[in-house]
Amino acid sequence: MVFNEILKPFTLNRVSVDRFVTLDSVCTHAGCTVGRFIVANNRMRCPCHGSRYDIEGRVFRDENGVSTEPAPDDLARFATGYDVESGIISITIPNLALGVRSINVARQGPEDSIRLKLVFPVTALSVYEIRHLTEPGVPGTLVGFSMTPDGPADRMSVVPMEDGDFSVYVDSSGPRGFFVVGLRLTPVG
Repeated sequence: MVFNEILKPFTLNRVSVDRFVTLDSVCTHAGCTVGRFIVANNRMRCPCHGSRYDIEGRVFRDENGVSTEPAPDDLARFATGYDVESGIISITIPNLALGVRSINVARQGPEDSIRLKLVFPVTALSVYEIRHLTEPGVPGTLVGFSMTPDGPADRMSVVPMEDGDFSVYVDSSGPRGFFVVGLRLTPVG
């Protein structure tokens, strides 16, 4: 699958039943976007000058390790994890400004849970969701949130109409853990 909603296009390839690889889709030759991996051809191909790459983004090379393509180098890779049990793929994209900038805490009432205000940077027309994690490295649980300090936490995703900082409100869901802002990706083509 090729994605192009973030900073630059990238490709997510399933290498085996339990392993994925995420590649920068920008060809190392002339900067064009490399196409999807085609199983029948056992390659990805750049439409501009024909450079070929294998499923893991390695440019085709001769027996001496020299590129046989116009592209001199392999495609860059992003750290990719896959939790087989939950089916969640996690991709670490360097320099992606997707983090919580501030958190404000408020209690709705003496017996109510603590409500947190999360403020994070967004890109217009992208889909965001919030997950609660009890510890690092676990997939987390999708949680509802509110768009207002005292509204019901019944939204599961949001699509901001403008770039900039965005605020949502979540209710604490236990004695420990943390919230993660997720950017839902949409495959192209």
